[in-house]
Amino acid sequence: MRPAGSLHPVRHATVSLDGAPFHVAEAGEAGAELAILLHGFPECWYSWRPVMQALAPDFHVVAPDNRGFNLSDKTAPTSAYTPEALCGDVLALLRHYGAERCVLVGHDWGGVLAWYFAARHPECVTRLVILNAPHPNRLQWALDHDPAQRAASQYMARLRDPGCEEGLGADGEALWAITLAGHERYGLVDALDKEVYMQGWRTPGALTAMLNWYRAAPFVVPGADDGYDEDRQQLVGEVRVRAPTLLIWGMRDDILLPVLLDGLEAYVPNLEICRFEDAGHGLLHEKPSPTAQAVREFLLRTGGQ
Repeated sequence: MRPAGSLHPVRHATVSLDGAPFHVAEAGEAGAELAILLHGFPECWYSWRPVMQALAPDFHVVAPDNRGFNLSDKTAPTSAYTPEALCGDVLALLRHYGAERCVLVGHDWGGVLAWYFAARHPECVTRLVILNAPHPNRLQWALDHDPAQRAASQYMARLRDPGCEEGLGADGEALWAITLAGHERYGLVDALDKEVYMQGWRTPGALTAMLNWYRAAPFVVPGADDGYDEDRQQLVGEVRVRAPTLLIWGMRDDILLPVLLDGLEAYVPNLEICRFEDAGHGLLHEKPSPTAQAVREFLLRTGGQ
């Protein structure tokens, strides 16, 4: 194997998952322990490059474009983007590689999916790593009980609006402005990065498919004056994870607030939390090397558990 510090080639392929075409990027040796990386909104496999390089010496790393994103399938109805349906994509990915279990790593919406998958299919997940993605039960609790998180999450309601695609436009500039433009201003992404992401966004059907992750999610975002409704937690479902779990959190995240870290032990008893005090939501752009190293160290340390 190559040493951890050398460059590992990234391979690309289109695979059929239950009849739907999915683009995957791979690194590391086939036959090594499988590590699946699930990206967030509005990104794609490309955001995982630092983590892929860090894990490739010891893992077969697979970073798909999630359903609806970049080069993967966009034709399914909104109902194909519920957590239960998206868990089926992960199961199909495992079957494609002939694996029964994997390491699962997720950021943002990919992290929410990873929470759900680890809870619904505990036999399939050996270790779980989450990057700034809220645990589903804690998110719904905070939306109901924490005024600051409720206010910070109003964007979710706007992205669910039927007219959102028209407002964002077809050229990708408006979506860039509300998501990754801040990283560009600080030199954390460059013109090449922007073009990679925007090519995916300009693909026919991409905006609707990506927004379907918001529209199909079970979370209820109450208005400012709405009260608490116990049924909202029932909609989210019980999400308990028994796999060893590392939660990496940028504490300056202004859309997912630190209140979401409270009370996690009730749902994830085997939990470690790594906090980056000087980073926000975009850990893969803001802290690529430290984040990748934290993922690698945790997975290697817990590999025998």
